[in-house]
Formats: sequence, C-alpha cells, structure tokens
Amino acid sequence: MELKKLKQIIEAALMASGEVLSVERLQLLFDDYEKPKSPAIKQALESLMEDFSDRGIELVEVASGYRLQVRKEVAPWVTRLWDEKPQRYSRALLETMSLIAYRQPITRGDIEDVRGVAVSSQIIRTLLDREWVRVVGHRDVPGRPAMYATTKEFLDYFSLKSLDELPSLDEIREMDDANQNLDLINAEKKASATREYDFDSEEDVATRGEEVLAETELELEEAQKLIDQVEDNVFNKPSEEELAAEREAEREVVRQKAEEERLAEENRLAEMANKTQQRLSSGLGEDDGPSSVDLADKIASHQARLSGINLESENQKPAVEGVVAEETVIEGVEELTLVQQQERLMQQLMQEEAQRQSSGQGSDQSSDQNLVQSQPEAVEPLVEASIEADVETEMEAEAKAEQELLEQEAAAERELMEQETLEQEQLEEELLEKEQLEKELLEKERLAEEALENELGLDDESLDSSSSENASNIKKNSLFDD
Repeated sequence: MELKKLKQIIEAALMASGEVLSVERLQLLFDDYEKPKSPAIKQALESLMEDFSDRGIELVEVASGYRLQVRKEVAPWVTRLWDEKPQRYSRALLETMSLIAYRQPITRGDIEDVRGVAVSSQIIRTLLDREWVRVVGHRDVPGRPAMYATTKEFLDYFSLKSLDELPSLDEIREMDDANQNLDLINAEKKASATREYDFDSEEDVATRGEEVLAETELELEEAQKLIDQVEDNVFNKPSEEELAAEREAEREVVRQKAEEERLAEENRLAEMANKTQQRLSSGLGEDDGPSSVDLADKIASHQARLSGINLESENQKPAVEGVVAEETVIEGVEELTLVQQQERLMQQLMQEEAQRQSSGQGSDQSSDQNLVQSQPEAVEPLVEASIEADVETEMEAEAKAEQELLEQEAAAERELMEQETLEQEQLEEELLEKEQLEKELLEKERLAEEALENELGLDDESLDSSSSENASNIKKNSLFDD
C-alpha cells in the first residue's frame, strides 16, 4: 500500500476514534492480505507528525500508542466551545498524585509522613476511579498496607511516553524560580503600564482618575461578593449541637416506627385471641358447664398478658392450676398454625355435639358428662400452645425490630461521618480560594493606588513647568521694558 493512502487511513482512524490507538490496533483495520507491517505504520505516523507540526492539532505518542490532540498554545480559545468548565482538583489530591508518581511504589502511610497530614480516603478513591493509580502489592509489615503506583492511563492523560519524561526535582525547582521571576516581571510591566499616560490638560487627568476609581470599585464589589459567598459556605455550616439534634430526631423516628409495628402486631394477636374466644363460646354451648367459662377466662388472661394489661378483678375466677405438659398434646399439634388448631378444635366440638344429640336420652346423659369432662382436657392444651406460639412470634418480631433499629443507626452514623469528611475538604478548598481572592484584591488596590499617585505626580509636574514658563516670560518682558 502506498504511503499516502496509509497516512490518510491512519489520520481518519485517529480522528474518528478520539482515543489512543496503538500500532497493533491500527493493523487490525486492514485485511490479512493487505495488512501493513509495523515499520510501515510507524513511518506513516512519523510523516503525519511532520505534517501536523505547523497546525492547530498535533499527533503525539503516549504510553498506550498515538493520538490527535489540540496544541496547548491554542487550548485557551478551543475550551470556549464548552460551557462546562474542566474539573478542578484540590491541592491535597495533586500532592498525593505527585508523591505516587515520583516515589512509587508507595504506601498511604509514606504519603502521610511526607505531607505531614492524613490522606483522605476520598482522594485515594478518586485516583483509583480515574485509573491514574493502582495497587501493585502489599508491604510485608504488620497490617500489610497496599502499595500504589501509576498506570498507563496516567501517562496518557499527561501526554507522557514513560515516567522518564517526568521533570526531575531540580528542573521543578528551576521552574518555580522562573515562575517567581516571571510574576515579578509581569507586576513591573503592569506598574509601568499605569505610568504611560499622556495627558493634555487637568481635565484628562481627572477623567482618567475617575475611570480608574470606577473600575477599581467595580472589581472590589465583585471580589467582595465572592468573599461573602465563601464566608456563607464556611460559617453557615451546622453546629455540632444541630447535627446531634438531627441524629436524635432520626433515631426517634425509627423508634416510633418500630413501636407502631409492635402495637399493630399486638392488636392483630389480640383480635385473633378474641375470635378464638368467640368460636369457643359459640361452639361449647350452655350445657358445657364450667369448662367453657374456664377456657374463656384462660384466653382473656393470655390476651391481657399480650397487651401488657394485668387483669385483676374481684369476680375473676381462679385460673386453671395446671396446664398439661407439651408431651401430652396430640402428635402434630406443635406443627399446626393457630388457624388450623382452631379449625380442628371446632370440628371436634361439632362432631361431639352431633353425637350427643343423636344418642339416647338415658345413656346420653352419662356420655355427655364424660364429654364435658374430656373437652377441657383436649381443648386447653391446644389453646395454651397457640397462645405460647403467639408470644414467641411477638418476641421474635420485637428482637428483629431492635436489630434493624441498631443497623439503621449504625448506617446513619457512617453516612454522617463520610459527609463530615467531605464537608471538611470542601471547607479547606473554600478557605484557600478566599485567601487567593483576598490577595488579588490587595494587589488590585495597590495597583490602583500607584496609578493615582502617578497621575497626581504628572499633574504636579505639568503645573511646575507652566509656572516656570510664566516666570521666564515675565522676566523677559521686564528686560524689554528696561
């Protein structure tokens, strides 16, 4: 394939992909019978680099391959195409990233030793999410802390082929000194620019002074608005008492919800016990004698125990002195639900009532007496077992509600701690911005004062020159008169 055609294909692929493409990835664009070799592709890439040398975009080689990007010289104009501003990173994050890049592999404790402050978990999480760093191992010390190192994505983002292209520490110091000197030169240029005014009259001086004052006042107002906004964000933070009150209110809401659920469960159990009592009362009849009354009293006493009320009455009959042990209950009763136990009880009562009515008058009386005596013995264990099951169910529900309440409180505490950490970081950033704004404000005030002083100095010089000219003219006139 011709070099010109190969360059066109590679250029179009890089432009369309918008990402880094390696030589191997570019080879996959071609069929097997026309696939160019690596040297041919590299030759085409080098030729493209020369073609883009005097354009607004450039072809650069990074760690993962090649990509097209905007030249940094024209970036300030190109960025105006997007309304969204680029993401700003905090000073703490940039310092952490620099330490990992220059001292990798490095642990979190090593970073904290160098910086002198604790490293936030949010910073490490951000670097991992951006895929700028990764865990390369664990140091063989107690606790086995993770060791972090940079990735290819980090090199691609900063347009580096390898870590060797990072500036050395000596170069960084030289750049810092050069930046400081450049700042001084720019300040001197601004100061000298304020002195280069050519005024023809006093009115021009006064007009220029008013314009400078108006511009300075406008800039001061804008700076003051920004400072007020930062102070509102910093000082309007809720106090510890307010945060504690909010946490207590959340806990109270959770407690109320658990209490409402418990009361609803008690009401449901009480309603179920009432239905059981009504069925027993309607099924036994008047001829059952004291057995139905004893059962009704027993159900009422258990219902009162569930709702937390102690039934004490003068006319209350003595409770049944003993409850038949669970071993005497018929097989399979423990495995039945409360409704099934009630249905079985009603069926037994109806069958016994039908047998009693169908039997003879003489012999039936003795069998009825035996039935009345046997009914309490068969019914009481069933009722007792069902009520005990309800009590156990209620206790389990209360324990589950308490456990859920504790889990919710722990989750709320963790969320509040994370929120406080984020707010602290935002507070530090806002304080730094406030200090920067104050410095800029002071610099503008100083420049404005220098401009006014220069203008007033020019005014005085013009007045002195005019007065000296008048004096010389008067002297000449006096000589001519003589």
